[in-house]
Amino acid sequence: MSSPQPARVAPVCFLHKATGQAAVKLGGRFVYLGKWDSEAAQAAYLRVTAEWRVSGRVVVRAQVYYRKDGVTTSEVMAVGSRAREANIHAATP
Repeated sequence: MSSPQPARVAPVCFLHKATGQAAVKLGGRFVYLGKWDSEAAQAAYLRVTAEWRVSGRVVVRAQVYYRKDGVTTSEVMAVGSRAREANIHAATP
């Protein structure tokens, strides 16, 4: 029996003091969301974190689907790369 997967914790939005912008770190990259404590920054946070969660699910599904003789294929890396690129492009205004 496998142990349960730990819950994926939502990334924390924080103030980037040098720019005065709200920011969040996703997958090792900083995404700037707009002026700190603004409605636009809150909306951007909800959007980019939702996209980030979806891309994670896409990669997990790819790991299950793209298997040959019980081993994941290189297509999984391509799917993960495309999902990350889609998040980066969607997060930049």
